[in-house]
Amino acid sequence: MTTLQAEIVATLYSVYKDLKSMQQKISSQILINEARNNWHDRKKTIEIEKWERAIEWMKEKQLISYE
Repeated sequence: MTTLQAEIVATLYSVYKDLKSMQQKISSQILINEARNNWHDRKKTIEIEKWERAIEWMKEKQLISYE
């Protein structure tokens, strides 16, 4: 795992835990939007495909789950 991949996974996991603790709806689009727009501006420079791949990887590893 590269440093960028670790950063993406860590950010998505933090967003996921925050949304879950607030009992908010969770979807891939919501996770990506929150990570890119409500964290550091640099997150906007990361391609959406990388966020999507990270979410799929996290689901496969059972780090996150939602309907």
